[in-house]
Amino acid sequence: MGLLERAAFGVWRKARSLAGRGFVPAEEPVSPVDCPVGRIPALGLDLPAEPALGADALLDSLLRAGAPTALTPAQARALHRHVWWPGLARAAALGGGPERVEPALRALGEWIAADRPGQGPAWEHASDAALRLLSWGLAVAWQRGELPDPLWRRLAGSAEAHLQFTLAVPALSEGPADHRPALQAAGLAVGGLLFPELPSARRARAEGLSRLGHSLDAMTTADGAPRCGSPSALLLAVEAALLARAYARAASVPTPALLDGALLRAAWFLRVLGDGFGGLPNIGERPAPSLFGGVAPWSTPWGTLWALGLSPGEGAPDHAVDPVVGLLIGKAPPKPGPKADRSKTWGLVSFRDSGWVVAQAEVKGGSSRAVVLAAQHAGLWAHPDAGQVLWDLPKATVLADPGAWGQHPELAEPEAHGGVFVGGRRFGAVLETARVDGRDATVTLRLSSDGGGPGAGLIARRELKLAGARLSFTDRFEGEGNAPFELRWPLGAGWTLTQAEKGFEGVHPQAKLSVSTDGEAEWVIESGEVVEGESLVSAPVLVARGRAAPGQRLKTRFEIK
Repeated sequence: MGLLERAAFGVWRKARSLAGRGFVPAEEPVSPVDCPVGRIPALGLDLPAEPALGADALLDSLLRAGAPTALTPAQARALHRHVWWPGLARAAALGGGPERVEPALRALGEWIAADRPGQGPAWEHASDAALRLLSWGLAVAWQRGELPDPLWRRLAGSAEAHLQFTLAVPALSEGPADHRPALQAAGLAVGGLLFPELPSARRARAEGLSRLGHSLDAMTTADGAPRCGSPSALLLAVEAALLARAYARAASVPTPALLDGALLRAAWFLRVLGDGFGGLPNIGERPAPSLFGGVAPWSTPWGTLWALGLSPGEGAPDHAVDPVVGLLIGKAPPKPGPKADRSKTWGLVSFRDSGWVVAQAEVKGGSSRAVVLAAQHAGLWAHPDAGQVLWDLPKATVLADPGAWGQHPELAEPEAHGGVFVGGRRFGAVLETARVDGRDATVTLRLSSDGGGPGAGLIARRELKLAGARLSFTDRFEGEGNAPFELRWPLGAGWTLTQAEKGFEGVHPQAKLSVSTDGEAEWVIESGEVVEGESLVSAPVLVARGRAAPGQRLKTRFEIK
């Protein structure tokens, strides 16, 4: 058993003896818990005026003295999800900040007593109710079930209302690839396993685990990549599924084979995308703060494992390791996804079912990582473009995805992103080849119009060649016709780009960049925006403009100095 599974087993036994005893809600809700904006009652919150708060800021704000202030809907929703409780419980379990847990538990008890199930801002979304169940499950595991009996009874009574509500109300969804049905299913499973004696527990547990397998399978392609185009959304679903599976293993409840297979494939994709660098690139929207509040950086498989406590201790037998966890931590795991193509320098993995390519090489100070997106994704959490190339180095993100448009309408236009545009339309991309050879990794794309317009008869072939701290693009036009084109490369936050004698020079607080160009085009610098945290920040965009004709070739080389 992993650490969480052992903790979950103890919690499961304790909850079994206490569940459902004597929960009596308050006669009247504490104002203004049902107001349109909403706030957690009786916490004395004094929050800053940002439009949204991450888990760390919520923890800092939770116990801050001062008069309650009105919350934005995003702030209220984040607090109502109770993502702050696991962070406090984790800090106390690791020996830091135990004095913060007791007042937080009092506040939680007051919230439950004041709450009216099904009413108010805390119950606007079934996925939020499920996230509360997930937060409770993780927090009580961190606290090893050591909660005051009155709070246990209140949690049990409220959990029954949560299970009934979550069973009855479908999650909002942009389609079968959305992460929210997976979160709802995981919440049902954890709630049913955490409080096994509740009337709805058996049904919630069975439906939750079954739905979770189908939802996670629908989120991913056959090679494990996310259909929705947002790795952060996939990681959130994987976090929830790992927690549900840990509780199921603790209670000796088998999990469906569909869930186990989908979880392995998704974990393999996340391992490839983040391995050797420590984080996921900024692709698509981050739909919510991590379930595991207070873990930074939140969007890494390693942060997930640290929060879950699932890394096996020294001397643990291999067969005791959850295979998904073993996959993420590299403990002789099975590899359910595509194999890596390797040379002495590069490792390259092609996810051809979804059009992703991930290439990594060790360089001074860390890894050089390039991600090629050769597929068009649609939906709220997606990146709205294909043919984009992202490039990270240890000191800086060089080429970036600005982020999805769901929470930032400024990014809705295709021109806010990178790629090849001909005749005013983005060319779609198809992955042709991806290989490594000696010190170089090479990826070729075929780009063409998916409709009519001036560029309908033209085809672009883009070859990328990666060599450590250098990335070269060669773009060739074929076919018939003549139309205006744009090649666009958004840079990451923190860069300043200026024209130089032989191209362009970039300056970043941690690095310097040289850009050389060759071909019949006008090269200019434009101002763009990228998502950083919860905000949009300015970042330069390098643009090449000209007229595309058969036989035309352009070369662009980015090199970190």
